[in-house]
Amino acid sequence: MRSLLMLVVLATGAFADGDLRTYGIDNLAQGVAIEAGNSAGRLGAKYGVDSANDGNPNTWWASANFPPYPMTIKLSFDGTVTVDTVVLNQAENPTLYTNWKLAHLTFSDGSEADWELEDIATPQILRVGERDTEWIEVRIDEAYDPGKNYATAREIMVLHDPDRKVKIKMPPSLAWKQPDVTPHGRPVHPCVYMTPDDVQRARDRLDTEDWAQRWFAGVRQQADKWLEKSDEWIESVLPEKGACFAYGFTGCPICRGSWGTWGGARCSFDKPGKVTCSSGHVLPDADHPDPGTGYKGPDGRIHYFVGSYNAWVVETLEAKAAANLALAYTLTGEEKYADKAAFILDCLADLYPSCDKGSWDYPSNPPSGRFCRPWYQVARVLVRYVAHYDQILNSASLDEPSVRAGLSRRQNIETNLLQNGAAYCYKQSLHGRLHNGEADYIRGALAVGCCLGIPWYIDWAYDGPYGILSLVRNNVDRDGRYFETSAMYADHTRNLYLTFAEPMINYRSDKYPDGINLYDDKQFQSFYVLPQLSFNCLGKTPRFGDSGPDKARSFLPGLLTNSFDHRLADRLYSRVSDPVDKAKFLSLLAYLSAGEPAAARSKQGEMPWVLFHGAELPEGDGQELDPALARRISKSEVFGQKGFAFLRAGQGPLAQALLVRYGPMLNHGHFDDLNINYYARGYEVTYDLGYGLGSTHSQVGWGKQTASHNLVMVDETRQQSGKNGTGGSLHQFADLPGLKLVEVSSDHTYIDQGVSTYRRTLALIGDGATQYGVDVFRVSGGKQHDYLFHALSDEASFDGVTLGETAEGSLAGADIKWGAMQLNDGDMDGCPG
Repeated sequence: MRSLLMLVVLATGAFADGDLRTYGIDNLAQGVAIEAGNSAGRLGAKYGVDSANDGNPNTWWASANFPPYPMTIKLSFDGTVTVDTVVLNQAENPTLYTNWKLAHLTFSDGSEADWELEDIATPQILRVGERDTEWIEVRIDEAYDPGKNYATAREIMVLHDPDRKVKIKMPPSLAWKQPDVTPHGRPVHPCVYMTPDDVQRARDRLDTEDWAQRWFAGVRQQADKWLEKSDEWIESVLPEKGACFAYGFTGCPICRGSWGTWGGARCSFDKPGKVTCSSGHVLPDADHPDPGTGYKGPDGRIHYFVGSYNAWVVETLEAKAAANLALAYTLTGEEKYADKAAFILDCLADLYPSCDKGSWDYPSNPPSGRFCRPWYQVARVLVRYVAHYDQILNSASLDEPSVRAGLSRRQNIETNLLQNGAAYCYKQSLHGRLHNGEADYIRGALAVGCCLGIPWYIDWAYDGPYGILSLVRNNVDRDGRYFETSAMYADHTRNLYLTFAEPMINYRSDKYPDGINLYDDKQFQSFYVLPQLSFNCLGKTPRFGDSGPDKARSFLPGLLTNSFDHRLADRLYSRVSDPVDKAKFLSLLAYLSAGEPAAARSKQGEMPWVLFHGAELPEGDGQELDPALARRISKSEVFGQKGFAFLRAGQGPLAQALLVRYGPMLNHGHFDDLNINYYARGYEVTYDLGYGLGSTHSQVGWGKQTASHNLVMVDETRQQSGKNGTGGSLHQFADLPGLKLVEVSSDHTYIDQGVSTYRRTLALIGDGATQYGVDVFRVSGGKQHDYLFHALSDEASFDGVTLGETAEGSLAGADIKWGAMQLNDGDMDGCPG
């Protein structure tokens, strides 16, 4: 028994010569003996099964009314025929007919395979690989809507098409849905995130570098712990197929304590199916039972104890077991590590296709994903599966029998884990939105394509309509800033784009004989030059939009350095081709490491990337930072396209800084045009609740709203409630001794309330201990203006203005204290879901 590979082709319109191009290739199925169970009609009659291979697109087979599944259709040839392609096409009547979802093909030589088909009634082409057969049985295991009356087959065609001429004519946008995703293999492994040369470099460093030896000692120690686990034990701790997975947002129903999330949950293999909250409650218990699908509390909220445990299990087996075992094999060549990693990946691959809802408590409808990862986050673990598999791909242990009957470990992992995940990510990427989620989807398919040799996934990820070139050209502005209105998501996306660059630089094919070096692209480079320090306020990363609050105290250091920026500078230095660029990034790296880049790398470098890929570093004196970059990180600055202005004044404990956003509010932004973040005495003095989890009451109902920010609200209405957009203009900017000033406006943001002027002038005045900030906010129009200011402290004093008495509760009422009502999942007590 062996697994077959599939190509699904979609088209629109009825099945006719105008849709399917066969180029004269004979349909071997036309007119041969055919039989089926559960038919609506008899042979020769309307809806008889012989209508499914009569060559007439105006007739079709239909099942009996509300048939039981599975159902079979068998084609028997007049002897042995050579085939490699099957075309399936169904009749279209959404009121009565359902489309096939799961199909199973069996050939007379005993080989078989499963497919998940698209939910369409138009032709789908299955490339099944060349074989000789006397008959083919097509079994319908599941329909998309079994509540519909009938399943149908307009025509089933069987072809021998070794040159792959058969295709469906369609416009380019639909052609994207018909890629050839046949794996062609790669001649050398590893080949995705590292190469054999990289492996040799890492082994050489292990012989000479203390930091490398210390790092690998930890890896090997973890790997050896997993070698002690028997295969039977590993199988015993796995979730069931189709099991529940969850984040665990709702927390403990007893004390509201958290037990953590996914691989960071408080779980143990010694307590299977259980979680332990921060107060020590072990759940489920007798009063809070969980049959595997969650415990529903009296308030209607569901607590997923078992689902959280299941998530912890699969994340632990990947991140702690397979990852360390694969690295240990790569760096030692000892087969015992590869064998254990192969078994774990094989077990996970067996479960993977059936666990297709992601975390059940993730706020989406319908739920979708793989294991505990919802939607785009599927790719975040898929790329790691690829990395582990690629490292052990040369091991003979992968040719051992799989836990899935009839397959080898290699076949099971490639088909049911890697290709299954890639197909999911690719399908989702067709929605075509140029944001970080799109990048996640595409990099997942890219990684699989680079590992297994699937050219379409590489082309799609590189210069496809939503590929990395489109992402960079559209999303990175002239200042090297990212379009989404959140520093956290900007840095997250920088990490995402690196996972395009690494596989592409290692990819080799006839089309790309030398790979693709994105690091040589000037716009790509600009995205990675001092991203955090360019936005720093007292050395801190400012929080705006969907970012969590900053409550820590830290003073402006004498030398501004940053581990994130250091890591990115190391990438640029190690990867660029141009000697001029290499010298420039070496200078930047030297500045960020106080003139000792090699020493700094061993302390704050990115492991294992540095071990495998980091270019050799010369020792030397500290370098002067380029004047333009020096100004960007230490002086007052404006980023004009994104619409941010920074005022910076003073040094050390007396330094102050102020950020104002006047640009457009885009993805992951809030309704907060002209909001400020003010920094003094080592703190962000202002406070922005920001973001924990999207779609919760605290985020959508408060954190994102105008009232939760530091600005003027007009007529008790949130900004941008109309159709007039967001963002404004810079009017004045000055960086002078004793005066740092900026004036900005966003006049359209309240135009629906009749506001014609919405303008803010901000300044830092003076020096040292007597320095202070000034805020002049001008609003013309509207009936009520509320100046809102939120502080990190609940103790604040005011001079020059008389305030009313402090009221209990909130504006919603004296008895409503929203802060005390917020639960772990971001919902409010008494308002589940």
